[in-house]
Amino acid sequence: FRQQEQITWYLMDGLPGLLGAAFDARGNGAYLAEYAMQRYGSGRVQQVMPTEGWYREHMPPVKAALEDGNLVDLPKDEDTLDDLRAVQVVNGVPRVPEQRSKAKADGGKRH
Repeated sequence: FRQQEQITWYLMDGLPGLLGAAFDARGNGAYLAEYAMQRYGSGRVQQVMPTEGWYREHMPPVKAALEDGNLVDLPKDEDTLDDLRAVQVVNGVPRVPEQRSKAKADGGKRH
């Protein structure tokens, strides 16, 4: 955890034009999300807790942007694209499944 914190501060402190950041505040990420909000302020750091309600609110605009071709700046990274492909409809709500499904290209864990 300490290394994640050090890397985060290094990157965020090194971005003079940083307007904001979002952190997954569930599970192990809660510590870093809270600490980052305290360090950089709640106006710059959002603590995201993807719940069914969060997905219900945020996934329709993502889907529309994908369908309209407005997300042209997506990284051409296979793991990122696999994350988008992993979205499933659960109880009528599109979301990333809770369980991890497969390994990343480098062998690490993925959603």
